[in-house]
Amino acid sequence: MASRRSPETDRVRVVDWQTILDTFRRRHRLGEHVSCVGPTGSGKSTAMLELLRERGARRARDGRPTRVAVFGTKPRDATLSRTGWPRVTKPEQWPTGYGEEHCLVWPTYGDPATAARRQRGVFVHVLREILPAGNQVVYVDEAAYFTEYPPEGLGLAAALSQYWQVSRSSGISMVASTQRPRRVPVAMWTEAYWLVIFRPEDEEDLKRVAQLSGHKALVLDVVPQLETHEFLLLRRRPERWAVVSQVELDRRGR
Repeated sequence: MASRRSPETDRVRVVDWQTILDTFRRRHRLGEHVSCVGPTGSGKSTAMLELLRERGARRARDGRPTRVAVFGTKPRDATLSRTGWPRVTKPEQWPTGYGEEHCLVWPTYGDPATAARRQRGVFVHVLREILPAGNQVVYVDEAAYFTEYPPEGLGLAAALSQYWQVSRSSGISMVASTQRPRRVPVAMWTEAYWLVIFRPEDEEDLKRVAQLSGHKALVLDVVPQLETHEFLLLRRRPERWAVVSQVELDRRGR
């Protein structure tokens, strides 16, 4: 990353990727939402899945690993497949059983003409089941696809907005990433406790995230200077701090 000298950037420390993983595992609490923005190839999906792997290793009150559900939509996704987690493809497969606390809610793509409708049915069912149960981490890989109306998306903006706004009291953490920050509900940014910001490709995208981050000057100062795979991590609540790190894409064979 380029040298930073302004007063805003003087507040930011540079730490290694392992420190990020250790910190997130230790300090993240159920109910704290996480939002991530970055272009294709920046490493945001790998970063989020590694953070969730670390978070999922912690034990819940019942002694079982913290429950983590990752929502996938692509016909193929090597990053998701490499998790090795069991895959939920139909509504009747939820809830998962003992030993399947970490899972992929990933409907079979099949016929492109009906894929979105079938995917939506599975996600709606799972979201309805998770909200009253609570104590769960839910990861949505491309939030814009989930929230935009058909045919561009699944039309689940209301459901995800409800999660961002009211699920905290149930111990549910929403984790969401997007490469299109102007096309997701404002709640994705305003309700997040943790923000992970890779350098967006579009200046207007950067301005939107900066405006809603609560750290506008810092974001506008630091993020344009980030190199490929570097990101700014903002911890917004209850304490506030900021660090820069770089995701290691080659971890676990990546």
